[in-house]
Amino acid sequence: MTSESSATEHTIGQQNEVDACILLPHPDIFCNECQKQVVGIRYKCNACEDFDLCSKCMKIQPPVHNAT
Repeated sequence: MTSESSATEHTIGQQNEVDACILLPHPDIFCNECQKQVVGIRYKCNACEDFDLCSKCMKIQPPVHNAT
């Protein structure tokens, strides 16, 4: 899985802008585990054409998605 965020690299002076960006919703993107709109970091499967997870579901152990 990889993560996508518009705010992955920043300097200390940009922290407030980064904090605001992290909470932005991804339009029309819903988590395949909890079915909620993905807000903040979006995790995409590298092997599957259309599989996304939100940050909360990405932390579930064992992982909820097996790309094989």
